[in-house]
Amino acid sequence: MHIIIPGGHSGMGLELTKKLISESYKIGFIVKSERRKSDAINELNNANNVDFFIADLSNREQIQAVAQEINPTNPASRWPFLRGVNRRTFNWI
Repeated sequence: MHIIIPGGHSGMGLELTKKLISESYKIGFIVKSERRKSDAINELNNANNVDFFIADLSNREQIQAVAQEINPTNPASRWPFLRGVNRRTFNWI
């Protein structure tokens, strides 16, 4: 199963990610910058079942762009958790 974790590069999101990776989930991180992506890669010991998407979740255009990147034909279908992560943000898609 695929799961999107906005802000999963630190704190509780990072701990949740480690747990899910240990259970063989495929993780998609939405991070704000390349620096946060690098930090997460280092924290996760270069885990190969993590995809990274760069977007500022306060920016509607970036959210739409990352949804398109996640799945060009149907942004919410490949990553089912995307629909429920943050209704206030993702209801634009």
